[in-house]
Amino acid sequence: VQLDRVERIEIVRGPASAVWGDNAVGGVIQIFTRPAEGPPRFTLRGRTGSDDWDGGSLLASGSHGPVGAMVFLDRFGTDGFRDRSDYRARHADGKLRWDVGERLALELAGGYTSDDRNRPGVLDREEIERFGRDGADPATDANRNAARVRWVQGLLEAVLAEDVVLEVRPFQRLRNDDARVQTEDPFVVTDFLAETETDATGVNAQLSIDLPVAGRRNRLLVGFDWLREEVERHSVFAQTNLDPPPPATTVFPDETDAHRRLYGGFLQEEFSLTESVLLSAGLRFDHARYQARARVPGPTRQFHSTFQRWSPKAAVTWRVGQPVSVYASFARGVRFPNFDETFGFFGFTPELRPERSTSYEAGLKLRSDRVAVNLAVYHMVVKDEILFDHEIDAFGFPSPQNVNLDRVRHRGLEASWSVRPLDWLDLYGSYTLDDARIQQDSLTGLDGKRIPLTPRHRGSVGVRVELPWALEAGLNGNLVGSRFVANDLRNEFFREGKYATWDAHAAFRPSLGAHVELAFLFRVRNLLDRKYTEVAGEGTFSRGVFGFNPAADRTYEAGVSVTWKR
Repeated sequence: VQLDRVERIEIVRGPASAVWGDNAVGGVIQIFTRPAEGPPRFTLRGRTGSDDWDGGSLLASGSHGPVGAMVFLDRFGTDGFRDRSDYRARHADGKLRWDVGERLALELAGGYTSDDRNRPGVLDREEIERFGRDGADPATDANRNAARVRWVQGLLEAVLAEDVVLEVRPFQRLRNDDARVQTEDPFVVTDFLAETETDATGVNAQLSIDLPVAGRRNRLLVGFDWLREEVERHSVFAQTNLDPPPPATTVFPDETDAHRRLYGGFLQEEFSLTESVLLSAGLRFDHARYQARARVPGPTRQFHSTFQRWSPKAAVTWRVGQPVSVYASFARGVRFPNFDETFGFFGFTPELRPERSTSYEAGLKLRSDRVAVNLAVYHMVVKDEILFDHEIDAFGFPSPQNVNLDRVRHRGLEASWSVRPLDWLDLYGSYTLDDARIQQDSLTGLDGKRIPLTPRHRGSVGVRVELPWALEAGLNGNLVGSRFVANDLRNEFFREGKYATWDAHAAFRPSLGAHVELAFLFRVRNLLDRKYTEVAGEGTFSRGVFGFNPAADRTYEAGVSVTWKR
């Protein structure tokens, strides 16, 4: 979702499956796009920067009487920091809204996105010395990804009574992916080609009832979700063993037709026990059915599986006094295996089970005109957490698969703050303590190991200053602690070192009258030109071979936007 078309972003903390269902095991990020209503407004933006980074967008919206519309067009391209990492994207979407009367509104939205990128591969330490941090792996010159997405979504919003509102959202999303991944080391060459077509159709319906109970505020949500997802994948996996000579190639063609059906229903109640105490509780039931057929060398394989899960949630919030409130919550979440996890590289993994999370959280919030503070401590246990294990072998070759870990504990602390000591000065920061550890794993004996790629400590700090003459400047720091590299499930390789990067920005927004807004933006990322690696790990299809994805050096961006509004 392009930032230019975002109206606001809301975050729901903790497992939210009681309302949102599948995938909401740790929280929900809800993105609201700009509405197709209000006075006419046009915004034109242009951008340029390092590595031939350029793009532009057009946003037009407005309404006349009961009819409103919004159109958004965007194009983006870059040659990338590394060789052979160019990326091109185009996006278009629109929205049409009709307020039939005071009690009924209809909306239709749709869009198209194309996304093309080349993959430079990973570099080992010797290759970084030879080609530089911006070099590409010479053995992966064919690596690429291309995606095409078309979607349409409707909305019916009806006021059935003064305090009763019904919302129904049907949708369809079509996606085509074309990918090639090639890797090579001194002993093995692997090549994976896949073309995937996905057709997802569904509907979400929600009834909101705001009726007082015993003179207290009360809100009841009743909802239903249905999803039908059809997937066709045609893929070829080839592995050539170079040692000992002569080379021997094994080919695994695969054609998979799969579909899944998800049904879910939920109730959520919010009740004000007193003016300062709010109680909330919810319960959801989800039913998932998977069916698939794979045509691989040998007999055709069939796959059928059905899952059912209940997801409860309860919370209490106490407004201690203006501006402080505290809260505590309990929730259970569920995540069903997706297509890639279920069908992977080598056909079905029918034994894969849904994730189930149980979470406890307590926190404090402070809100005033000058100060905002958030503090939360959490303890979440996930049973059957799905994780990609690359140390599984089959037919004498590495055969990585997704597996269920019996029990994984996630616990920690999250804090954020912002202070405005002066009208022209903002200070802000955040800190996260994240202790993610495998407590029990009967399959591969990973008891007590930490989850790779997850730093125990990370945070941010920043300042924003409003200067005279419509100028603004800011500095933002990102701090990331050390972490075990990808695929290091046994915590036996090495850790990537901690690092801190700094970004700076400046903006100029001159006043051009009541109807025209002009803005210039300049940004420097990685201001101190820190050399670091975000992701590193052992090769997926090779043992003892480590690769690194070097992060970008210092880069520059500049942009200008013009907005006309009535």
